[in-house]
Amino acid sequence: MWDSVDASPILGEITIILPGRAGQKAREVKQELRARIELVDWYRARWEVEMFFHVLKTGCKLEALQLSHMDRVERALALYMVVAWRIARLMRLGRTCPDLDVSLFFDADEIGGAYVLAKKARPKAPVTLNQMILVGCFPGWVPWAQERWRARR
Repeated sequence: MWDSVDASPILGEITIILPGRAGQKAREVKQELRARIELVDWYRARWEVEMFFHVLKTGCKLEALQLSHMDRVERALALYMVVAWRIARLMRLGRTCPDLDVSLFFDADEIGGAYVLAKKARPKAPVTLNQMILVGCFPGWVPWAQERWRARR
């Protein structure tokens, strides 16, 4: 892949002046800018995977389960991966389309339940995706999945 980046046309140049240190003078560094959409797409896809696992590990607190049997680990992963995928997708959509109506993604009961869990009053106007994400940002932000898993143990 890097060979194709090296073969791509030069789009421009960045000049950076590095400050001097003890025994060294300041110097100018030039870097050529080369673009490959394919390379950017690969990094974008990698970032989506990183965000998914971040949500899985920190949001769902998967490592805190400390499961000892493989069948329990598999069942927990099956549930939490769906939850993590949905949360990561909503986070991405919340960044790109924050004013979407949240009823496109949640039932009225789910929206009401989120406000009850967050101990916040539900607004009279239709709730946007960005508002729902802010409501969901409280400690243990996937409490219903954690409670459902604890009940199955």
